[in-house]
Amino acid sequence: MKRAIISPLFCVTLLLSIISRVYASPALAITVTTDEQGYYPGDSVQIYGNLTLNQALVPDGLVGLEVRNPQNTLIIIRTLSTGTIPQYTPYVVVWSVTPCDSSGNPRSSFTRGTLGYFQLYVRNYDIQPHEALMTVNTYDNKSVPFGSASFKVELSPESPAYILLSVPIDTAAALGVATVYANVYTDWPRLLGTPHCRELSATFQITAGSLSKTLATQEPPAATAEINGNYQTTFQLASSAKPGTCTMYVTSNYQGEETSANATFKIYILGDLNRDGLINYKDLFKFRYYYLYEYNVDADLNRDGIINFLDLFIFRQNYIKYA
Repeated sequence: MKRAIISPLFCVTLLLSIISRVYASPALAITVTTDEQGYYPGDSVQIYGNLTLNQALVPDGLVGLEVRNPQNTLIIIRTLSTGTIPQYTPYVVVWSVTPCDSSGNPRSSFTRGTLGYFQLYVRNYDIQPHEALMTVNTYDNKSVPFGSASFKVELSPESPAYILLSVPIDTAAALGVATVYANVYTDWPRLLGTPHCRELSATFQITAGSLSKTLATQEPPAATAEINGNYQTTFQLASSAKPGTCTMYVTSNYQGEETSANATFKIYILGDLNRDGLINYKDLFKFRYYYLYEYNVDADLNRDGIINFLDLFIFRQNYIKYA
């Protein structure tokens, strides 16, 4: 019987292949999750995760976050930090975001039911052109995201750009101090786009009356940043949020490597106390017990701290609609 002869060159090639796999470039990885599997309209949603390189937490990364509701409409588009600001200088930078009128003149307040305008100053410092998706995302005084706008353009080398974006001021938006977050990405996170640079924000007033002319600008609140490779942000679902599955997309680019992940969470029907997607006699029995004997936040359908005829009215409406 003849024995197979293995070439020394083949052995060397195989050994080098194994070594190259063992010592391959460190893998960049990202996670994303929520503090609950599902929420009711009006609930607070906390999104968090971490960024790792070769299983070590990255303390100076940027994470792009995009969340879409069951109707595939954008809820939030944000850039979050995993700690300190990255040491490298990005090629594309958003330097400022200014609440303004349709002509670009600074303003600090907008009336419900009108358009709010926001001017972004963005610059490409590279000698090569770069694709830039510029976005703004507005939150009201209760941290409810109520609007967004975007514009995608190829930025010429070493050139500034002034971009004016408009967002409808929701008639249901809470009065008081609101916040606009401005970002620039290579593309949408759901399309694997990553942040070009850190996020900026500015504050403005939502009013029921006339516009004023004082301007207030600030850095993003500390609540959206963590340390040691972790990130997190919190927002409140609108009371009008529709039931179904929301999808979260996260991406990051760190030291030339890119990573992405996605996850989902549910929005339940108000009054669906056993969270089975329906409102029926099972929920009615639960609601009756909480109405008569014991407070439960899930049965407090208008989230005013008590369970009374107002909650009963909402329950009845949804019972008829979703039974």
